[in-house]
Amino acid sequence: MNTLETFCTGTLTCFLIAASVCFSASVTTETKVEEAPQSLRFDALKSLGDPSLPGTLPTYFSPHYRAQALAEQRLLGGEVDYYRKELGIRMDLSLGVLDRTQWTKVTADYPYGMPNEDGHPYVILFPANLGDAREMMQAERDVDPAVVRAVKSRGSTWDSAAAKSFNMIGLHEVGHAILEAYGIVPGTRWLNEFLATYIAYAYVESRRPDLRWLWPVIQAGNQLDRPQKHVSLDDFESMYMALVTDDSGDNNYGWYQGQIFEQVKKVYQQHGLAFLKLVRAEFPADSQWFALGNQKTLEKLERISPGFIGWSRKLEANSRRK
Repeated sequence: MNTLETFCTGTLTCFLIAASVCFSASVTTETKVEEAPQSLRFDALKSLGDPSLPGTLPTYFSPHYRAQALAEQRLLGGEVDYYRKELGIRMDLSLGVLDRTQWTKVTADYPYGMPNEDGHPYVILFPANLGDAREMMQAERDVDPAVVRAVKSRGSTWDSAAAKSFNMIGLHEVGHAILEAYGIVPGTRWLNEFLATYIAYAYVESRRPDLRWLWPVIQAGNQLDRPQKHVSLDDFESMYMALVTDDSGDNNYGWYQGQIFEQVKKVYQQHGLAFLKLVRAEFPADSQWFALGNQKTLEKLERISPGFIGWSRKLEANSRRK
């Protein structure tokens, strides 16, 4: 079991954690994204010789998983199509829907079941067999009973809802690729996560409102009310790798992701998709990744959408666990 498997077992938040770990390793403040190693992941995916589905999002899938591949292509490809139309982006993106055996032939960085985006051209990996990735799901016994009741009131079991919520992580991962393709260079790591979630959230609100009920399933594992040792954005930036690789069970990084999601909802209600266009003007493609720092990043965002500085202060005022 690798490091990511160790600290990700049993929580949906791990998907966002691992994506951030690998993204951080490949992009420094001095390195442009386009300078990253090219096509290795895509070459590995193609070398499997799997059947494929043509379209806006070319999709390669392990034998016997055509139905799962088609469903994921429709969902994630729908997100790509939406932003191609709304933002005019162009990008080379493929999807691999793989079983456990083939997964390990394409990536050694992500444990099976963890949707992730990497490589240039971009390749999204998604598990073909969700039943084989149950260790990644939040156990019903560990979830707020009110959330479980809401899920069951829809005629769903908790395990079924947890499996379906993998799709929301897939949308977030596509969001990272769209963010790059649109030419936004986040000034901080937390803004990178904020924008990927914003892109996913905006798509669901605009085109897939039937999936809204899955956001609380994701949030259930983030435990927003739980006191954490680290609560400020300064902590998030300065202790980033320590937070994402912490296997203590505190899920401090998940707490941050949950807080980011709550702010995404508020900003989207005020600005909708126009927010992304305003952000691109403040964080253009010729900037350096994660080099701006929190103060300047917050000042820029405050000009776009007043309330970011107040949100930052509110986070810092949360009770800290000793």
